[in-house]
Amino acid sequence: MLLRRVRFAAIGAFAALGPLVFPLPVLAAEACAPGEAPAIEIVVSEDEPRFDYKFSREELGRFPGNNGIPMLAIYDITVNALSAGRMRVRHSLSFRRTMSPDKQVCVYISGIEVAIHIEPVIYMAKELKTLPCEYKQYLEHEMKHIEADRRLVEDYRDIIRRNAGFAFPQPADFAVGPVPASLRKEAEEELTYNVTGVLRSTIDSMMRERSFRQREIDSVGEYNSLTLACATQEGVSDPAASEEEPAFDINKPF
Repeated sequence: MLLRRVRFAAIGAFAALGPLVFPLPVLAAEACAPGEAPAIEIVVSEDEPRFDYKFSREELGRFPGNNGIPMLAIYDITVNALSAGRMRVRHSLSFRRTMSPDKQVCVYISGIEVAIHIEPVIYMAKELKTLPCEYKQYLEHEMKHIEADRRLVEDYRDIIRRNAGFAFPQPADFAVGPVPASLRKEAEEELTYNVTGVLRSTIDSMMRERSFRQREIDSVGEYNSLTLACATQEGVSDPAASEEEPAFDINKPF
């Protein structure tokens, strides 16, 4: 019988950072009075982890992304659990406007909000229902992946806030205009374009860091430790574990 081994599937990421537009070539931001630096708010939210127990080990082994298991792992591998989910990143801008007597408008960016939402999902092989020791070990491993996402977002709060400020190196950059009132929307799009470019680069960097941190969790040492943790109980119920209720109801449908 193959010794058990958990596998983490690469988490898909989705970052929606708004439309790209071309700057207005005729606008002169210097003509508007310098504005105050926009307030930058980072809003983080997270769904409760969702658990799926419908799939067998064999079916989990066929999930996309199960080809990154370390070559130095010393045991045969059976997929018992994997983590998946998405991290959504969106941003929105708020503006204020001033109008001159001749109907010319200055448009200022007054606020930037970046919203990051984590949607974690953990797949546990249905065979684990009768193996409390293995269930516990693999669940703890998968929760490490979720915790890594939480730490990543906290680490990037200040980085995102700082980099968003780079879109406006001078006070005059907080404004576009004066322009005819009919071009107000285009002026707002130009300011949005400036922020979008900076945020896109920062979020791309965060997602690369995310992949690196997730791979670090799936080390050879971690894989071998998981394999050996319950090796002496292969096929044997763990009385101590069975006396305690599992952290989650493994019979509850996804």
